[in-house]
Amino acid sequence: MTRMPDQLPPTSSTAKARSRRIRLRIATVALVGMAVLIAWYAQWTSILQVFPAASAIKYNTGLCFIVAFLALAVGFLAWTRQGPHQEGFDLRSWLPIVGSVTVMAMIAFVTSISMLHLKSSYDWRMHTYDVLLRAQALRGDITGMQRGARDYVLTGQQATLEPYWASDRDASLQLSGLRNLTADNAAQRPRLAKLSTDISGISAYAKGLVAVRDSQGVDAAIRLESSGDGRLGTDRALADLQSFSGAESRLLDTRIALARDNLVSTARFLVLASILAAALLAWAHFRNRVEMYRRRRVEAALHKLSTLQTAILNAANYAIISSSVDHVVTTFNSTAERWLGYAAADVIGK
Repeated sequence: MTRMPDQLPPTSSTAKARSRRIRLRIATVALVGMAVLIAWYAQWTSILQVFPAASAIKYNTGLCFIVAFLALAVGFLAWTRQGPHQEGFDLRSWLPIVGSVTVMAMIAFVTSISMLHLKSSYDWRMHTYDVLLRAQALRGDITGMQRGARDYVLTGQQATLEPYWASDRDASLQLSGLRNLTADNAAQRPRLAKLSTDISGISAYAKGLVAVRDSQGVDAAIRLESSGDGRLGTDRALADLQSFSGAESRLLDTRIALARDNLVSTARFLVLASILAAALLAWAHFRNRVEMYRRRRVEAALHKLSTLQTAILNAANYAIISSSVDHVVTTFNSTAERWLGYAAADVIGK
């Protein structure tokens, strides 16, 4: 009896097939990594348009992502090249499932980034609304200071000065709040500086008007008010405030447009990625059905061949006994049973 070797030496066709499998694995890993990196870059590009300070976070997360992806790629390639996994491992059968899982991971990643982006856009819009509301309140305080001083000039009653003092105090608070809210916007700092100078001039003029009314009487105060200096200062402050509010309104429109564009692009990506994932799953299901059908056909053919082989062996007029390389009996036909007096069930496997 001649024993067959446990492993056959690799032929040229086997080596070529193995080389093709390795190239296919490398190409698959590269394409998946490229697709995920493109999605990551696109999302962060849209985020940085609204939140430029996140550039450091972008590069840190990108570096961590690349390192993790390279580690997973090396692990995947090393696992598929192991000898014990070569038998029964069909990369083509796993590609649809791996691709679908990868696309689903991309969907989860892009969705989480988009939700973060949308939340950031919402917070920035609320921030801009707060700035505009404070600017509107400051407009009321500017006109309130002028109105309070004029009412006192006409009536001479101390009670009419309360709106003036309240507006003067609130204007300072609103201006301080606007400085804090727009601390990250360098373009608004010169406008706020001019506005602060305007409000200081209005306050000084109003105090001077009240002092003239107290010391020189109503006629002198009216002559001072008729000079138009107070109105000019108020108009200048309102114009500067309008310039400040207009810049914030334009910024709000820009942020709303960016948020809308991000929402549209994210919706398109999710739809296309979901269709791709569904197509990959359908492909995997189709391949599994084909593989199951092929296996059923092979099993039926093997069963038919085994039945035919058993019938041929039992019909032979001489004893047929076979064993494995480990000297375990695998075949014991009916003639051997009659000649040797042993049942096949008692001998096979021993």
